[in-house]
Amino acid sequence: MTQERLAEEIDVSIQYISDLERGVVGASTSTLINICRILDASADYILFGKDPNTISDVSDRLKEYTPKQVESMYRIMDIIDDFYRTDDE
Repeated sequence: MTQERLAEEIDVSIQYISDLERGVVGASTSTLINICRILDASADYILFGKDPNTISDVSDRLKEYTPKQVESMYRIMDIIDDFYRTDDE
């Protein structure tokens, strides 16, 4: 998406988008929410360049648990998976 299009979508100037990208200005909460909505991206991704629930983040978190705890989490995921698969049918 171009700066022009984003500016138009969130009703701000092109210069503001340019300044925002360069860190010259900050965004209000409402502007950040609008940017996230238009770009279909999380605030974590917009602000920090990463999404908090990626596979690598989940994998990193699992490393903090014992093998038995991880096994329990897999069983819980299987239950959730079964629930959603039957819900789709």
